[in-house]
Amino acid sequence: MTNTVTAVDDDQLLDIAAVAKLLGYSRWWVQEHCTRKEPRLPVVKIGRLTKFRRSDLREFVEKFSRK
Repeated sequence: MTNTVTAVDDDQLLDIAAVAKLLGYSRWWVQEHCTRKEPRLPVVKIGRLTKFRRSDLREFVEKFSRK
């Protein structure tokens, strides 16, 4: 059985804890890289909430991975 990602999954908004788990970093690292440090993680601001699109994170990882 293959694992396919649908457009709905790709546009799913994730919180800081989910992004930390997905990327394998601490919540502190994620918070720092969405506000102050480079490379800056792409975020979606909804009021005071910080959310992340799964598709943006995939592009971020591809852009900064060593090939």
